[in-house]
Amino acid sequence: MKGSKIANIKLTEELTIQTTIADDGEHYISSVVANELLAFDARQDHATRSLKAILGKELTLAKISVPGTRFSATHLTLKQFDLLLSELAFSGNKKAQEITRALAGTMLWVLSCDAHGVEHNLEQRKIRYEERMQHKKQFHPLFTSWLKIDANGDSSAVNWGREVNLLKHYAKAPMKPLDGYTKEELHLINKAEIVYDAMRRAGLNHEQSLRNI
Repeated sequence: MKGSKIANIKLTEELTIQTTIADDGEHYISSVVANELLAFDARQDHATRSLKAILGKELTLAKISVPGTRFSATHLTLKQFDLLLSELAFSGNKKAQEITRALAGTMLWVLSCDAHGVEHNLEQRKIRYEERMQHKKQFHPLFTSWLKIDANGDSSAVNWGREVNLLKHYAKAPMKPLDGYTKEELHLINKAEIVYDAMRRAGLNHEQSLRNI
């Protein structure tokens, strides 16, 4: 059984994930924390059984001691948790979709920096993450809320990729993932969203508002 330390990762104002680092250096998330976040099983004592049903019968979970107690708990590695997020998000689990969106691009940026030999420290990673989350806070209320209204609240009826690309086109912003945008490029999108929102409030429809950006 492995010893451990616990830390909290704040993804948004409302969302925090508790992770565990074992004394072998591996990072984990306990099955209890995973279930509290994602509610994949109504009974905590069946969480392990449910995880195996989702990720496969061959799934092996680590037993790690709980700091400050004599007890141990089952844990997923971060890779296993990532797979769980993917499976549940694809199945329509709203919380899994929220966490996936919050994390999108962060690891890719770190890996790209490593591949290009670009050094990055904790402060740089925090700044980049905060910039992305600030954009998400502004992006969602202004543009996506209008699209949901147009679709009578049915998000599945919206072609999100097409609509975001149309916004980028009219904003004269690069056709690349938002997570790869610079501050200046994000400013183009943010400004376009503000104009779009003003046009919709003035009574213009979706297409008219886009053309007036």
